[in-house]
Amino acid sequence: MASAPKSVAAAFDQFDTTISLNPAERGRAMLRHQQVTAALVDAGLALSTFLQGSFARKTMRRPLKDVDIVVLLPTALMAEYFSPDGAARIHERFKPVLRARFGDHIRFDVTANAGKALQLCFDDVDFTVDLVAAFADPAGSELVYIADRQERAWEESNTRTLKRVVAERNSDTGGRFVHQVRMLKEFRAQHDELEDLVGLAVESLAFGAVRSQMSHARALTTALRYAATGVLGRVMDPTGVDDLSLKWSDAQRQTYATI
Repeated sequence: MASAPKSVAAAFDQFDTTISLNPAERGRAMLRHQQVTAALVDAGLALSTFLQGSFARKTMRRPLKDVDIVVLLPTALMAEYFSPDGAARIHERFKPVLRARFGDHIRFDVTANAGKALQLCFDDVDFTVDLVAAFADPAGSELVYIADRQERAWEESNTRTLKRVVAERNSDTGGRFVHQVRMLKEFRAQHDELEDLVGLAVESLAFGAVRSQMSHARALTTALRYAATGVLGRVMDPTGVDDLSLKWSDAQRQTYATI
């Protein structure tokens, strides 16, 4: 039996360890990322890839369920695929390449059929991989254009900016911010009334509140106080572009504010 922590700080550290992804599990996810990337690069279907989502930002709490990989397609493929029809067809190009690499160990879109991602399911790991096809902005900005096969469109995304600003905030807080976000997401998970409050909204509220290095106890207190009034207004994502609260009803806002 683990001994009880001897201080508030130690208790928070123990809590963080309990909810954080297992290092071995994270290692398996990183290896699978490398394997998928190598297969697509070797086939000429990717210039490179990068991770996105809470796994990439290190704000994901356990268990690891899915890993998002953005595939940056070669510019030469734009003429063939940067069209409504191409947004659907490019995902089909990935399938034979990945079957050749993983054989019978891989299946596609088993538990989800998302427009913006081809779901990869493997029989040797518990998590899935969401493969997102994208073209980089020809102007050289951080923007990417992501394929949506259901909407038959290529949608502008600032996912690289989001990843960068969260990493910068984590640096500004002495590496504590991502740990504190995970704790707040665990708080959200323990309250059924917050079920519809998406993880990025929790992360965004924390981003608005925690701007400098502070103890976990102070950071969580600060974030919860901020959120109690913050949810009554606009909740912008950390890049300041998207209002994540746009579709919230007044009843939802009041519920979130009183937890």
